[in-house]
Amino acid sequence: MWHSRPRLWSDSRGRLSHTAVADVRRGDARRLPWRANTVHLVVTSPPYVTSYEYADLHQLTTLWLGELADLAVSKEEFIGSAAARGRAEAEATSELGRRIVAELRPRRASKAEEVRQYFLDMEDVFRECRRVLRPSGALCNVIGNTSLEGVGILNAEVYAELMANLGFEAVDAIKRVIPSKTLPQVRDPKSGKFTSALSETVEAYPEEFILVFRKRS
Repeated sequence: MWHSRPRLWSDSRGRLSHTAVADVRRGDARRLPWRANTVHLVVTSPPYVTSYEYADLHQLTTLWLGELADLAVSKEEFIGSAAARGRAEAEATSELGRRIVAELRPRRASKAEEVRQYFLDMEDVFRECRRVLRPSGALCNVIGNTSLEGVGILNAEVYAELMANLGFEAVDAIKRVIPSKTLPQVRDPKSGKFTSALSETVEAYPEEFILVFRKRS
């Protein structure tokens, strides 16, 4: 999904106007519509590894952007979806990511498979971003870490490894404390689901990271 804000300008009397309306498109970040070496900057906040299906959480948005005839089929297209199949022997190039999957597998094999698929999908996203970016173009990711079945899912660190392996150069990593939200702020440490119970819980996403990488020439 891509958004572009209207460009604002003021006339001789100081009144604001705009030259374009918002452009909203539904698409797949693993298959971008732009030619190679044409984009200066990519800014994104990818999905997290969670205990929820993004296809279920965002049904309303998906329906708004276009008719969704079969949700079960659509789930296969979502990044890291449990419904996705294929690449049974493949592993992401991040050594840390492979260790996380291996640690999670004896605790809950189905979740380990989702995390493995997620890291593979995100590597495809970063590879596609590198294709469309110009030399020295920048890729900015906003992402936080989480946990499943008591295993730390270090998304930020895995992302950094994936991007470095694809030919990106690290520019900056900014840690940001997430302000209070209206969503539940605690998760069950075993299931990873949001909860309102205060016993045996951990804070959900207390901080996030802004990763800035540049495409090497």
